[in-house]
Amino acid sequence: MDPSSISPLIFAYVVLILCSAYCCATEMAFSSVTKIKLLNYRDKMPKKVDLALSVQEKYNFYLITLLIGSNIVNAGCAAVSTIFATRVYHAMTAAGKAVAESAVTAVCTAVTTIVIFLFCETIPKNFAKDNCERVALSVAPVLKFLSFVLYPLTAVFMGISKLIEKIIGAKPEPTVTEEELSAIIENSEEGGTLDEDQSELLQSALEFSDTRVADVLTLRDDVVWLDIHASQQEILKQIRATCYSRLPVCNGSLDKPVGVLLTVDFLKAYIGGTYTRLSRLLRKPYFTTLDAPIDDIRTDMCGKRQHLALVRDKTGESIVGIVTIEDFLEELVGEIFDENDTVDENFMKLGGNYFEVSGKLTLAETFRRMGYRPENPVSPHKLISTWVLEQLGRIPEEDDEFGFGDLTVTVIAVEGNRVSRLEIKMADPEIDIPEEEPDASSESEVAD
Repeated sequence: MDPSSISPLIFAYVVLILCSAYCCATEMAFSSVTKIKLLNYRDKMPKKVDLALSVQEKYNFYLITLLIGSNIVNAGCAAVSTIFATRVYHAMTAAGKAVAESAVTAVCTAVTTIVIFLFCETIPKNFAKDNCERVALSVAPVLKFLSFVLYPLTAVFMGISKLIEKIIGAKPEPTVTEEELSAIIENSEEGGTLDEDQSELLQSALEFSDTRVADVLTLRDDVVWLDIHASQQEILKQIRATCYSRLPVCNGSLDKPVGVLLTVDFLKAYIGGTYTRLSRLLRKPYFTTLDAPIDDIRTDMCGKRQHLALVRDKTGESIVGIVTIEDFLEELVGEIFDENDTVDENFMKLGGNYFEVSGKLTLAETFRRMGYRPENPVSPHKLISTWVLEQLGRIPEEDDEFGFGDLTVTVIAVEGNRVSRLEIKMADPEIDIPEEEPDASSESEVAD
C-alpha cells in the first residue's frame, strides 16, 4: 500500500480526533466552572474573563454548538476509518493475502472506538474538569468563532429545543439550590476553608429569608410602653428604668397604639424646657403581621426609616408584640447585649418563642420560665440534660433535634456525654390578650 495514499487519511483522522477532544473538553469546562471562579482571573486577563462569562451566560446556546460540532467530527472519524479500512483491505487483497473484509472493518472500528473513548472523551473531560478555569478561558475565543460558523444549525436546534420545553412545560432550574449552597458551606468548614463563626454567619444568612416575624418578636407581656396621658415625670421615670431608645405610646391599652416616642426627642424637649405634651413628639407607628418575612420587613422598615414595628394578630385588632431592626440583626450575628442588659447564662430569651437554656437547669424551672405547661407533670428535680438523654435514648450529639409536645428542642453544645446548652422553640403559642373594659378616656380621640 502506497504510504502517500494513506497519509492524508491519517492527517485528517488526527485533526478530527483533536477537534472532538476540543468539543468534549470545552463542554466539561463550562459545565464545571462557576462565575466566581472566573472572576478571580479578571485582574490578570480581563478580556478573556469577559469572553468566558459571555459564553457562560448563554451556555445552552453554545452547548448546542458543541454538540453539533462533536457529532460532525465523530461522524468524520467514522468515515475516515471506513475509507482507511477499505484501502487496507484492497491493498492486502492485491498482495495476495486472504483476509475477510469484515475482519479489517472490525479491527478499524475497534481501534477508532478505543481512540475516541480515550482521547476524545475520558482524557479531555478529566483534564477539563480538574482545570476548568484555565480551559474555559483558553477555549472561549475558538468557541465564539465556531458558534458563528455553525449559527444556522445552532439556531434551528435551539428553536426546536425551546419548543419541546414549552410543550412538556419544563422550567429552568437554578444552577445552585439553597440546600446545595448550605452543603457547600458545611464542607468548606470541614475542609478548613471557613472557620466555625464564618460558617454560622453564612448559614444564618441563608436562613434569614425563611424567618418570620413570629420567630423573633418580643411578646406583649414583655413590651414596655407609655400611655399617651402619662405625665412628664412618669415618662422620664420610665425612660430611666428601661434605657430604651424607642417606646410605643398607646391610648390606655397596648391594642390602641398612637405612635412611637424616640427618647432622645423627649429628652431634648425636657432639657430645653420646650416640652408641652407627648403627642407632639410622636412618630408614626409601623405595623406588621406575625407571618411577615423579616427580610421583606427589614427592607421596608429601612426604606421608611423605621426601627420598631408593632405586630398585629391575625384579626388585625390586637397587638401581640413588637419587633425591631436589632432583632433582625441578631438573626444573622447572634444575640447582641449592651451594658444595660442583664445576661443570665443559664436561660436566655432569644426573641419570639426561642430560648437558649443551660443543661444545668431543672426541667421544671425551664418550663416555668418559658411559661410552658406540659400535658403531664414533670419531676421538679430532673436536670434538662438528663431529660434530653431520655428523649433521645442515646448519648446526645450537637445538632440533635427532637419534638416534645409543642416544643422543638435542638442540642447546641455537648460536654463529655452531657448536654451543656440547647435551644428550645415553642410552636404556635397562644398569646394571652387581656380583655379590657372600655372607658371614656380610652375611646376618646387623641388631639394634636
